Amino acid sequence: MSLKAMTKAQLIEHATLLEAQYIERGHTIQALREQLSMARTQPALPLGRAAHAAYYMYVAQQRRACRDAGQRVATYKTYAQWSAA
Repeated sequence: MSLKAMTKAQLIEHATLLEAQYIERGHTIQALREQLSMARTQPALPLGRAAHAAYYMYVAQQRRACRDAGQRVATYKTYAQWSAA
């Protein structure tokens, strides 16, 4: 069915479905970026896995706090900023 032949309700449903797909892809891309940034810095870390685990716990905590506050986007420090603090 072409977009011209769709009813208004069908168009809204289609737009909602596309939005959900784009949001999910955005979350996937963000997670991959975080994994890539961690993979790049891992050999230089003196504390190794413990530091990475602590950073992931920090990120999860920030995401939970934002979600509990009703915010859609979580803000948190990059690994370099977090480890420097």
